[in-house]
Amino acid sequence: MIYPMKHREAELKKLINAQETKTKGVRIAACQINNAGVVLFIHNIVIYADPFCHDNLDRYQCADPKLEDTAFAGKAELLLLTHEHSDHYHMEKVIAFAEKNKDLILFANEKITKELRGRLHNTILTVSPGDSVSYKVNSELELYSFCCLHMGEQYRDVDNICYYLKTKYGALLLTGDAEPQALLAHAERSRLQVDYLICPFTYVTLARARERLHPIKTVIAVHFPDPNKDDGGWIACFESVVRKKQVVPKVLYSLKLGEYFELYPEARD
Repeated sequence: MIYPMKHREAELKKLINAQETKTKGVRIAACQINNAGVVLFIHNIVIYADPFCHDNLDRYQCADPKLEDTAFAGKAELLLLTHEHSDHYHMEKVIAFAEKNKDLILFANEKITKELRGRLHNTILTVSPGDSVSYKVNSELELYSFCCLHMGEQYRDVDNICYYLKTKYGALLLTGDAEPQALLAHAERSRLQVDYLICPFTYVTLARARERLHPIKTVIAVHFPDPNKDDGGWIACFESVVRKKQVVPKVLYSLKLGEYFELYPEARD
């Protein structure tokens, strides 16, 4: 179901206003606000993941200004940054957002941490290759972060951080641009039960990645090309796979930014 922009802005405001969202009984929800950035609501905790990107992206969708303004005006407990690429990260916007949210806790790789440290008074937890960082948000939510290979041989020097969020209502994994087979193999080895996977659409289109998705309940696909710049036909390929039910988990997605997904309890049309 695709909602008009005004409705999507309203839903995003509800998502950011945790107390208002709580009255609806929603325990896990997500809203995509740019290329790969999402706002998460997990049991009255608001979490931003890669919420601010650059405006001059070549192939991907930038944030709609109204959605970005709505997100920027909100408050969050955690800010999760996966890596430093411009379609996931904008240093100045992150700094401005953190400065107005003094209690915000940031997670980032070493490169981003070096850029931000000294310019922010917020707590920054650094995730390094070979190490993991665990953080207990409250009695309802635990976070486990770790480094995983970035997709593409040319990006092997990029430390991509993945975030595993565990609640009594289910567990959610944010992939960033992690290489699908490497990440899903890590999840299997570490016995991470994943109910909800927020990942690039290529986790669905690549057969070798699809094979590892079967234990997952729901995939929320992001990081699509701009529909007006999809010369490679990637969106059509993705939709063909979904239509033919070649992927086991339920797949949620929208080509329009601002879509709001209620994950637990599952929304009904």
